[in-house]
Amino acid sequence: MEMKKKQVVILGVFSPIGQALISCLADQGFDSEQVQLLDTEPNADMVLPYGNETLVVQDLTTFDFKYSTVIFLCTPSILSTHLDAVLEQGHYLIDCTGILGTEPCIIPSLNLKALKKQETNIITNPTSLSITLAQVLSPIHQAFSVQYAQDTAMISVSEFGIEATNALISQTRSLYTREAPPKGPFQKIQAFNLIPEPYPILSRQTMAQLKTLLHFPVTVATCLAPIFQGECHSLIFTTRKKCQTKDLKKVFKKHPYCRLTEEINPYLTLTTQDTALSPYFFLTHLSVVPYRENTFHLWIVCDSIRTGTAFNAVQIAKHILS
Repeated sequence: MEMKKKQVVILGVFSPIGQALISCLADQGFDSEQVQLLDTEPNADMVLPYGNETLVVQDLTTFDFKYSTVIFLCTPSILSTHLDAVLEQGHYLIDCTGILGTEPCIIPSLNLKALKKQETNIITNPTSLSITLAQVLSPIHQAFSVQYAQDTAMISVSEFGIEATNALISQTRSLYTREAPPKGPFQKIQAFNLIPEPYPILSRQTMAQLKTLLHFPVTVATCLAPIFQGECHSLIFTTRKKCQTKDLKKVFKKHPYCRLTEEINPYLTLTTQDTALSPYFFLTHLSVVPYRENTFHLWIVCDSIRTGTAFNAVQIAKHILS
């Protein structure tokens, strides 16, 4: 008897994005029989929760990829030995690592036509920074024509994988035990520290993606914050058309993925812990920048892995499967 076709495969389920994809696929109604979890041999045979059910992690070295339709790549190291096996069957590979660098990147709510025109089966899932900024700036641009935007993003260690996450845990513990702090993936200690531009390629990659997605310049600077999940953005933008903060608030009231915290509670301050697993981008402190015409400041907080990267990748998969 032929094995039932597995439509969706996650390569590298123990990475932060792999874990978020499991949760997101369950929330989006993917049946457990549609989903296959793969990782390297030391992690194989583990059982992970999937909604109200469980799924067994299979060893990717023995998995037959012909029973797949959409594959999420979540761990870059898998590429070195298994990329040919993944692609030779003609499956769609959604790159959630940015390692392949193919263009164009896809955000279905913004450029679905680009997905339909794909000439290869490799699809780039944008960086979480690109997804967040594109979702927030796109409706403003449609209403008031954004001339220029400048963003400072404070990103969590989960953006850089398990090694960075484990390093922050160990370094934080060493500050209290007085042990020598272990070296993480960065030159500086992550614990209780801010590291500017920890991965410069990320900023350049994000700016290139946003130029394609939004068609106006966005400058992005990054800073690694000693937090485990989420992103915070300090965004300044200038519009060509005259508008006021009340006009911008009207735009976001209609947005399916953005929530103005002032509309929920005018005294509410949200942190990345508050937005964990939330499906929304939370906007707060919307204000006019003094002495600059039609220029505004906005603070954005979100669960970047869940709300940004994982949700967008799942939306791409849904369009492919439909």
